[in-house]
Amino acid sequence: MQNTKFIIWLSLVSLSIYFLSTVLTSCTSLFDNEDPEAGFRYYPFTQGLYRVYDVMYIQYRQGNNHDTIRYELKEQITGTFTNLEGNQSFRIERFKRFRASDSWLLDSVLTAHRDNRRVIVNENNIPKIKLSLPVAVNTAWNTNALNGLGEEIHEITAASQPFELSANLQFPSTIKISINDVQDNLLFRDVRYLYNAQDVGKILQEVVILNYCAQSECVGQFIIESGIAYRKRLKEYGTE
Repeated sequence: MQNTKFIIWLSLVSLSIYFLSTVLTSCTSLFDNEDPEAGFRYYPFTQGLYRVYDVMYIQYRQGNNHDTIRYELKEQITGTFTNLEGNQSFRIERFKRFRASDSWLLDSVLTAHRDNRRVIVNENNIPKIKLSLPVAVNTAWNTNALNGLGEEIHEITAASQPFELSANLQFPSTIKISINDVQDNLLFRDVRYLYNAQDVGKILQEVVILNYCAQSECVGQFIIESGIAYRKRLKEYGTE
């Protein structure tokens, strides 16, 4: 009798292990078979593609003092070349102006390339991983894995979702990349995220890092002592 029970138990365990391994193999296979081009559509490098953003930057100082800067930023894919590793790379030029009536002035030049599963952007000779496949909720990576800076985890927290910036800017498929989301701390706030749209790229970026008064007479009142707020919001895009 005991031998029969043991055989039944052993059979159930074997069946469970087989089922679990099948599921894991299937999931791995799904990711391995994912078309990278489908994921890379959220970070396109189409020749001539440009994006124009409204940018607001606020720097907070003690005593509720702050400085606000507003300007327009244009990013455009202006060319391709082969880098030292033999990969196709892309030249991205950034232009800046403070009023729509002003001429665009070159602000900086970035380069970028893709490997099998990542988008890597070099800014000021610092490589950062901007996107990692698969494009799915819970995909996470260290954006600073290729440089000497501290670890900074980026995670996809929403995928294949519609997003509306305005009546004229509606996107059927976007991803949200979250970097930090500390909102209920009495001493500081750190909220950082961005949205990328399919075949467009970045459409919105928000950064709010604030330090609150920590003295006994003001703790919990969320009086800002220092910090920054940054918003980069798409207003126009196309190819030229």
